[in-house]
Amino acid sequence: MYYIDSKQMHTTEIPPEVKIYFPFPSVRAGQDIAINSIYKALKEERHIVIAAPNGFGKTVTVLSAVLPLIKDSDEDLRIIYLCRTHVESQHVIAELTKIIKHLRNSGFSTNLGGISLRGRNSMCFHPQVLDQDPMTAQLLCRELRNLERCSYETNLKKNPGALKNLLDKLTSHAVDASELLEICRNWGFCPYQVSKLVLNRMNIIVCNYQWLFSPYIRDYFLESLDTTLDHVILIIDEAHNAPEVATELASDQLTYFAVQQLIKEAESLDIPPVVDFGEHLLTTMDELKDKITDEMPISPQLTCRKVFQNFEMPAFSEQLIKLGENWQKMQLNQGKNPRSFLFSVGTFWMNWFQKMNSKGYFFCASKYSTRGGAESVKLEIVSLDPKEILAPLLSKVYSSIHFSGTIEPIHYYTDIIGLPESTIELSLPSPFPKENVLAVNLKGISTQGEKRNAETYKKYIKYCREAVEAIPKNVGIFTASFEVLDGLSKNGISNELKSTGKELFFEQKDMSSNENERMIAKFKSCTQGKGGILLGVCGGRNAEGEDFPGDLMNGAIICGVPFAKPTPRIKALIDYYGGSQKGKDYAYNMPAFRRANQAAGRPIRTVTDRAVIVLLDYRFTLPNYRKFLSAWFREQIIMLSDEPGALTAAIRKFWK
Repeated sequence: MYYIDSKQMHTTEIPPEVKIYFPFPSVRAGQDIAINSIYKALKEERHIVIAAPNGFGKTVTVLSAVLPLIKDSDEDLRIIYLCRTHVESQHVIAELTKIIKHLRNSGFSTNLGGISLRGRNSMCFHPQVLDQDPMTAQLLCRELRNLERCSYETNLKKNPGALKNLLDKLTSHAVDASELLEICRNWGFCPYQVSKLVLNRMNIIVCNYQWLFSPYIRDYFLESLDTTLDHVILIIDEAHNAPEVATELASDQLTYFAVQQLIKEAESLDIPPVVDFGEHLLTTMDELKDKITDEMPISPQLTCRKVFQNFEMPAFSEQLIKLGENWQKMQLNQGKNPRSFLFSVGTFWMNWFQKMNSKGYFFCASKYSTRGGAESVKLEIVSLDPKEILAPLLSKVYSSIHFSGTIEPIHYYTDIIGLPESTIELSLPSPFPKENVLAVNLKGISTQGEKRNAETYKKYIKYCREAVEAIPKNVGIFTASFEVLDGLSKNGISNELKSTGKELFFEQKDMSSNENERMIAKFKSCTQGKGGILLGVCGGRNAEGEDFPGDLMNGAIICGVPFAKPTPRIKALIDYYGGSQKGKDYAYNMPAFRRANQAAGRPIRTVTDRAVIVLLDYRFTLPNYRKFLSAWFREQIIMLSDEPGALTAAIRKFWK
């Protein structure tokens, strides 16, 4: 890895072919180095990982460096740009639109196009398919088309001329999924099928991680693209999320409810052996529920023998899957939802059988709360190693670019996802003026388990109030966990914060996306008055998935280090990576500080933003942990004593 410091900024010229695509008159500090590094990596068919904070202009930097190669290459290369959220996808399309307009305004003739994709259940107008789970949506869509009961599909066949004109027009534009939905709504066309038809004409495809991370989805996706992985330049946005997404995809679970539904399906089909199997499985899960508090490791081999003591494994699981497929067909024929628990339970146990002797998986029984608030139990297959999903993918692509503002230490990331030693690792310094950020850490306060008492919570509340009163307009407070948030609530944080005259917004665990969006909109609008306070949790949607530039958030207060609860699965993960300090860093420390870094970065989104970062836990600056903090504020942290008024004085001096 080579680290670029501020003295090395603006030392290189970007290639002339890249200048054609770069839509601004000049590059920002460090963009030239990033462009040249990406260009070099792609020319040599290598991977590159870049740590660069928000406000750097990563998206336009990456696109400008990559586009000349795919346009000048004879290998028919494609760019697949992976994002976590629709908002991030929209940003990529917006930046690509700027590049296309820049090319046209500069007199260049180029057939450059891109499209952002969503899943079938979000790209469909048919009421039976809309908002279904992906597998159900696929089954319903296929059946409706086969039966010619989808007018949107029929319209495509009835209007071939209009369809051709639409596809020709789309191929020279950057098209967001929401824009495609409106275009197709006006034509009465199926947006999902239109997106599939135009895919193999597009240079850039922007989509969710699952489109390539899931082997099942990947095969169909590449077939629609009419390409192979060795012709794909892969870009992973917010790449710090990639390991977690990969392990989630490789994991599986079986709930008590799913088994109950399996029994109902088997009774409907009059299959007594399957009913007996389901009832025996429920008994086994009840026995486990009585033994566990939250989570308990279980032997996959012993559990398998107990569950299938009267059945042959894996043959019985295969039988369940076939019965599930028949159930799906029967439901479709009757115009009903084709979801099958025979199929899902059979698939779960097939996964269990195939993975139970692998060291890369942890098997457990855990408790969970149902939608109605009742306590229930589930069995889980927990993937410990993202390399199982990512290594086969990354070894086959032409090249890959990974970037994030919270990916350091970079070598931990490259190691954990299985990138080769030839990978270029580039860490760029912050473009933010140092005087725009005040980062403070208070001594003598922590949310460590034994310190979580009323006295500590009241001290936290005191510091939060001090900071909220001293920071103008909007402030975000992000706690280490919902447990810490609950402790602050029980000790009166709401009344204390409301007494500052600012409006309080409280993130709830069970909030829907729409409810949260409305709350955030109201919080942002508080800049018109005295200001607002957003009280949430590190790792939550508002601490990672939302931006608050300018006065939308002038300060972020981090209450405690967001370490995961030391559950058996965390111990298994530490043990998997060797049980040493390295194992603890990979499994425990690094994820915690990434969550803290994400929360701390909410108010700093552009080079002109000013903000205060208050770290309320002495552990943030301990030698073993400090390296995990983002570079853009790590070296600027000021240690404050817990003397009365010290925090207020430091913040007011900054905002003077």
